Amino acid sequence: MPDLTAFLVAVGPLAILVTKTVDTVRNIAGDISAKWLWNVLAFAVGVLYCVLFAVNLVGNIAFRPEVASRLTGTWGEVLTGLAIGGTASFWHEHLSATSARSKAGGVA
Repeated sequence: MPDLTAFLVAVGPLAILVTKTVDTVRNIAGDISAKWLWNVLAFAVGVLYCVLFAVNLVGNIAFRPEVASRLTGTWGEVLTGLAIGGTASFWHEHLSATSARSKAGGVA
């Protein structure tokens, strides 16, 4: 369980980075309402970051040895990027809701 906790703590800041990257692209692209496009972009950006910078966090989670041996190198980086891209969606929704409450004069 500590391995999973460490994984989630490490993924958080990277997911926020992906969220802000996707938000920047969204602001530049204008009004495209296809939500699926932004979700796919978050996964792609997560994978791109992890492959470019060789980030493999799933390799730190205690799997069975035959599973862990397959998650080294690029496959581990891709899986880490997918996890980060998926977590970015949570952070996008959370940050949007916090911003909306703040603009409405509520407690953030």
